[in-house]
Amino acid sequence: MKKFLTMLMCLIMTLLSVTAFTACGPKGAGNRTQIEFRCNATADAKISYINSINAYNNGQGKTDGVYVNAAYSVSSSNLGQAISSASGQTPNVVCISDADFKGYASLGYFLDLDDYMTAEAKDQMMWSDIPELLTNRWCYDNVVDSTIGKRTAGEGASVLGLPLGGNPYLLFYNKALLTKTGVDINIISLSEDELVGTNYKPHGYAEYKVAPADGLKAGVNNSGETVYKVFNNKIPMNWEEFRYLLVHLKDKLNCNYSYFSEYWFEYGYTVGGDCVAWDATQGEYVFTLNDKKANLLATESITVNGTQYNAGDILSYSDKEYIYANGSIPASLYELPSTYQAFLEYNRLGVPKDKTADIDMETGTAIRGYGLAPKTTMSGASSFSSGNSPFVGGFYDTAADYENSGLKGKFDVAPEQQFRAYEGGSLVDEEAALDDIQVKVIGETYGGSVYTGELKTVNGTKIVGAAATTSLNNGICIAKNSLESEYEASFKFASWLAGPEGQKLIAKGNTNVPNQKSIAYSTDFINNSRYAKNAWAVAFANECGDIGDWAYFDEGSWVTAWADMLNTDVREGSKTLTQFFTAKVSGANNALKAMDLRVYRR
Repeated sequence: MKKFLTMLMCLIMTLLSVTAFTACGPKGAGNRTQIEFRCNATADAKISYINSINAYNNGQGKTDGVYVNAAYSVSSSNLGQAISSASGQTPNVVCISDADFKGYASLGYFLDLDDYMTAEAKDQMMWSDIPELLTNRWCYDNVVDSTIGKRTAGEGASVLGLPLGGNPYLLFYNKALLTKTGVDINIISLSEDELVGTNYKPHGYAEYKVAPADGLKAGVNNSGETVYKVFNNKIPMNWEEFRYLLVHLKDKLNCNYSYFSEYWFEYGYTVGGDCVAWDATQGEYVFTLNDKKANLLATESITVNGTQYNAGDILSYSDKEYIYANGSIPASLYELPSTYQAFLEYNRLGVPKDKTADIDMETGTAIRGYGLAPKTTMSGASSFSSGNSPFVGGFYDTAADYENSGLKGKFDVAPEQQFRAYEGGSLVDEEAALDDIQVKVIGETYGGSVYTGELKTVNGTKIVGAAATTSLNNGICIAKNSLESEYEASFKFASWLAGPEGQKLIAKGNTNVPNQKSIAYSTDFINNSRYAKNAWAVAFANECGDIGDWAYFDEGSWVTAWADMLNTDVREGSKTLTQFFTAKVSGANNALKAMDLRVYRR
């Protein structure tokens, strides 16, 4: 009876615990240090987590002397409660979203990993092969920098978490609609490097007078010309190409909308703009979506206010302000669209054609919307899933939703839009009405010159903005209130999961891109098991995926204070951008003053 009661007690303790830390530990744990891992995983991600942790326990964990017990469906709120528990009562390792990270870091919940980030550990994780846009978002110093009176985060701050792959925002497209008879778009998949030696030009979308390759289907463009339409899913479209293609498809497919996207990041980021910027003179962040000063791209190596820029770099907001405050713009700097112009272009996509997106302050004329996308309160994903819209913006993990809908095998992804200037421009008539716009046909003559479709260069530098998008990311953090004696074991597991072996397994779930660029671009990720077959574009987007504005600071309410009006009144055209800025900029700046954080590289 005594033996039976002992066994029953052991069973009850195991059932009541998320994981077992008793003498009746899991089979195979042996004398290894047992640690607890918790995360909140989707169904696809859960399978890859289980496989990766099983692989660790049966492999590297034996060498490390560590055994991981895991719970995979712990809600974000429960994770927060768990890591705030008393010392020794918390899970050891937790998976936290980048949106939650800074808030918990400001409360001191995470262990500083700097002492564990040895040269050997970094080498094993291939740390230098992980984009800084991923690693920097997990850096935070929970002490006030006396020189600026704020905590600091980003580049140069302490490492409190390790990135766990990326989930970038992409342009999803319906292959069946693009290639449909009457639309007749040819889809190719060639990066700019792969274009060398071909007759294709570096465009995301282009029309050719003469077929650039054998076997292409001819079609009719908006001007009634017979051309060869080519969509390249490895090169971002520029703003004009994208706008034209949306108009063209809306007409050819007779659909209400041809695009949907909730986010503006790719438009602002590509020209060096953002919704916030650090104002060095004020020592504060300021709201900058309304910044009408041209952003500046270096066409030669130049030093500005002590900062070295190479050809092709875009100046930071502070250094741009320094240029404008101290005389004329040097010849080695090229004027890109302002942040306001980029944001206006994005916003016009959703404002109805009969509504005013803004007023041109110089001429007093109304700037109408394009009417190509619904307002963000509508469901673009459902329209895309039903096959009624050819394009939608979405995070990589939504590929699983489309794969399990009626779109299985009919969709793919491409990089988000980018500022790209071409010799001779992109449109036949820059001032043409929306219904009359036409991209220049490569090989056709305009104004006595043949349009080549080549990128514009100045001083030998291509006039191309940043390849940019946003991305979601989960990080692996060690709870500071877990047992100190288990810190080292926890780091061994966390660094393995963030390293190449763990990443290869995590990436099999179709929800995350491997951290390491070399792995993301290898056959370990780019293979036919992907729901999004153009996995190259996914890896490319992950490399240039920046953190979203909801995760810039310790909390995100400063965004909702102005975004609600933007996503309703402005998006539907009942308020202009100028009215929006008049109503919201002051409040946004006041909210930013309350942000007790300076994020370096932002």
